[in-house]
Amino acid sequence: MWDCRKETVGRYFRFFLVSNLYIDLESYYRINFLLVHDHHFTMEAINEWIPWERDIYLILLKEWIKEEQERIQKEQSKYKMPSGGRRR
Repeated sequence: MWDCRKETVGRYFRFFLVSNLYIDLESYYRINFLLVHDHHFTMEAINEWIPWERDIYLILLKEWIKEEQERIQKEQSKYKMPSGGRRR
């Protein structure tokens, strides 16, 4: 019984190592900090994610940030004065 669990954990551990080969330790902690500080995830939730689940959340978050930036730029351009115009 123990050998079966040990083998399963070993497979997940190997998968985790392979899936995170592209990220260095500094980036890992920086991303975790931003997820906790700016986006209100908890470290407990982040640590419970499956490695590919983390990638999905990061992709969705990146898309959401891009959409928000575009929305903010549209709002700002709506209220900008045309160049050459003077305020009175």
